[in-house]
Amino acid sequence: MSSETSVISSQPRTINDFPTEILLEIMSYFELEYMCIDIAKVCRPWNVLAKHLILWKKLEYTCDITSDISRVKEVN
Repeated sequence: MSSETSVISSQPRTINDFPTEILLEIMSYFELEYMCIDIAKVCRPWNVLAKHLILWKKLEYTCDITSDISRVKEVN
């Protein structure tokens, strides 16, 4: 086994192989509504990360009765 092969095999193979801190940093750039509606539905690990307290501030939730989508608005 060459040293090049061992370096390649130790690198992440998918985005899910990155450390939690890196994934949370990436997720911090998404809009909150997108986080709730899309990111959280990708897979179980992303659902858990999408709910991480570090990503959330105080929120105000409202529901539109004509839709199953909750509206999320950040309150400062």
